[in-house]
Amino acid sequence: MESSFKNFVYIGIGLFALAAEKLTKTIENLIAEGKLTEAEGQKITDEFSKTAHKTKEEYSAKFNEIFDNLVTSLSFASKTEIEKLNNRVSVLETLASIKTAIPEDTDTSVKPL
Repeated sequence: MESSFKNFVYIGIGLFALAAEKLTKTIENLIAEGKLTEAEGQKITDEFSKTAHKTKEEYSAKFNEIFDNLVTSLSFASKTEIEKLNNRVSVLETLASIKTAIPEDTDTSVKPL
């Protein structure tokens, strides 16, 4: 699932880079032809960057929401739950090693005072 997420991110980055490159070339051509001033071209480029950044943030937030819902619906253990289980296993392993270290004929019952 992680590799799918990475692929999705890489595709988005690639599409953005391609669109930015095409836009830059088109603006350069329009400036060279005298149909745009450099200031107008810069303004268009800046607006594109702002819009792309905003759109990226929106899609990223939406994707994270969908991903979180998917993980929750599949009942994966959270990092905290895994850490708690690892700690519990460590305690149980320690107790088991202590139990095996005590000879069987040793009285381990608690005696009243």
